Amino acid sequence: MKLTTSQTVALIVMVQFGVGILSLPSVLAAEAGSLGWVPLLAAGLFVQVAAFLYHFSLGKSTEKNLFLYMESLMGSFLSKCLTAVLLLYFLAGSAIIMRNYVFVLTIWSYHETPVFIIILLVWVCVVFLATCKIHSISRVAQIVFAGVLFLLLLLLWQIPHFEYSYLRFPNTVSPSSIFSGTVETSLSLIGFELILLFHFLLKDRRQTLKIVTISNWLTIGIYLFVVLIVFMQFSPEKLGKLIWPTLSVYKLIEFRFLQRLEYIIVFSWLPLIVITSGTYLWGAGKCARYLFSIKNRWVILILSLIIFAAALMVQRHPDSVLIGDYIGYVGVGAAFFVPLLFLCFKPFK
Repeated sequence: MKLTTSQTVALIVMVQFGVGILSLPSVLAAEAGSLGWVPLLAAGLFVQVAAFLYHFSLGKSTEKNLFLYMESLMGSFLSKCLTAVLLLYFLAGSAIIMRNYVFVLTIWSYHETPVFIIILLVWVCVVFLATCKIHSISRVAQIVFAGVLFLLLLLLWQIPHFEYSYLRFPNTVSPSSIFSGTVETSLSLIGFELILLFHFLLKDRRQTLKIVTISNWLTIGIYLFVVLIVFMQFSPEKLGKLIWPTLSVYKLIEFRFLQRLEYIIVFSWLPLIVITSGTYLWGAGKCARYLFSIKNRWVILILSLIIFAAALMVQRHPDSVLIGDYIGYVGVGAAFFVPLLFLCFKPFK
């Protein structure tokens, strides 16, 4: 079965969310203060440029999948070298996303539960999803997308407690701060590069530009919604001390029949993380299957053991964040480098 436009949009948006939406407001506040929304919009323009690159580099392709397309452009050797790089990137992304979420669980909620057990439980869910067909993963993404929107709308419960003065323009914001914030935001938008694989599974390949554009600005819109709410909830000084400010807002929400909503939110984020990490593992499986000609399920099993071991190796949260940033930088670079490379080879096809 082929992917529809709506399925692909939902899948890309869910992959982009990950853990980033929980920590992004504090990152933007640290870089640009109350003008954190400016780097957010700038990052959206940045990704839109990439959308056009994918449109022109993948347009009119008739090959069955990405790997055959790369072979037709660059030959077998270069194609396999690039695939190996993508394989390592997808594997690293899957592992660090899973590990970062486990840190959220252990630091915020499950202090006494052994880390090994939590990683194992999340890992099993990720592996199960990664063994599914992509159209099944996309349908799950559509359902989870609706659930995530509902959870985010709960943030509006804090409207009576908003402090609109927190949105006033800061006295000084340097262009370098805006640029740094744009770069940091770009790391939270990683996921759109999976269109490299999704493009060849679309019912209508002419929709690639439309898909990346819609998913990009939908993600930016939701991020902007969350960022503004968080900015109006905490002072800049307090916001700088919070690791996951979005969860801190949920902590303030109380219903007569329910308190400590953030504990439910933390656990409810599991399906989203499973989609994010599982989709990257699925992509890694496709790359490994092309490189080594192994059946898909065996590929996923072998690769899943690698990400499980990698997740266990990261013991400290600051290290996990740093590794995640490095992987994000690689992802941003690859997201632009690959389509540009295709465009360079395309005239010689």
